[in-house]
Amino acid sequence: MVILISRFVYSQSVSISSVQIFPPSSTNCPGGTSTTTVFANLNNPNNISTTVTFSCSAPSGITCSFSQNSCTTSGSSCEVALYVSSSGITPPGSYSVTVTALTSGSSASATYLYIIPEPSISSVQVSPSSSTVCLGTQTNSSVTVNLDNVCGFLTTVTFSCSAPSGITCSFSQNSCTTESSCSTTLYVNSSPSTPLGSYSVTVTALTSGSSASATYKYNIVGPSISISSQQSSNFQNSYNIYITGYCVQNYTLYVNNSSYCYDSYYQFQNINALCTVSYPGNYSVYAQGCYNGICINSSTINLNIPSSGITVPIIDINILNVTNQNINTTISVNGSNQNIQSINVYYNNNNVYSNNNVNTNYYSF
Repeated sequence: MVILISRFVYSQSVSISSVQIFPPSSTNCPGGTSTTTVFANLNNPNNISTTVTFSCSAPSGITCSFSQNSCTTSGSSCEVALYVSSSGITPPGSYSVTVTALTSGSSASATYLYIIPEPSISSVQVSPSSSTVCLGTQTNSSVTVNLDNVCGFLTTVTFSCSAPSGITCSFSQNSCTTESSCSTTLYVNSSPSTPLGSYSVTVTALTSGSSASATYKYNIVGPSISISSQQSSNFQNSYNIYITGYCVQNYTLYVNNSSYCYDSYYQFQNINALCTVSYPGNYSVYAQGCYNGICINSSTINLNIPSSGITVPIIDINILNVTNQNINTTISVNGSNQNIQSINVYYNNNNVYSNNNVNTNYYSF
């Protein structure tokens, strides 16, 4: 009797279950090369020796290659190194590289991301960030933009601003080009009819891929005026009245409700003026400041100047002639037996002449 023994061999094909790339992305500058690992995972229960072939495709400006184009295994996976590079002029962006693993009967793919970072705005700074001004005053502030720019791309930053009604804003230059930071000047102004108050101006800096903003505060205040008094160091019956004004175009000092001294200016400004009240008596003193039809009064100071002490001399100033911007002047004192001890001449609140070595009732210069 003959016994036949048959042997049956069961074959099972090998397939790729997945392709993994680790790390799956990298950040580079133009001309840079990144290296990552590509894993081909196999469905290979019978441990059949299998060759896996790799290929890749990349967009323009990007190249890709492998440490070896195939690997052979009888296990469940094999791996190769993937190299991805860019040219020196590849622009910023995110570039997808497709990696494909192939066996005789199956294939699978995965994507690797090659990133060239675009410059972005990290901050916008306005300095000073606020101003308190009179109506119709233009302010200047420096606007500085700082970039996050790892690859040092030459970047153009464009500026814009928005302001509420009654407020205008503009820049010394609407754009600047830099690799790290650049600046422009912000101008903010108001019209004569803009109401008093606080206004927010938004400043925005923009690149091709990012933007950032900052806020500037423009505060408009109205006129104010105040006075203070101090007894003169030269004469007991004389008081210096110091006038401090903000946002005024003219001021008047009233003594017992009569105009005593005043000044006016081409445009509003901050003032620091001095008037002297002399001779014995009781006085009620206040100042008034005006701008654009708005007038305000300071608080009132009451002065009591006694009759004792040194009598303030009456000073007469006579301008004799004016030639070549020189003024010949005589100063005489009457109403007192005290000689002139010092001479100080002021023009528009500026000391234009001084002499502290005088002892006479009559002086010329």
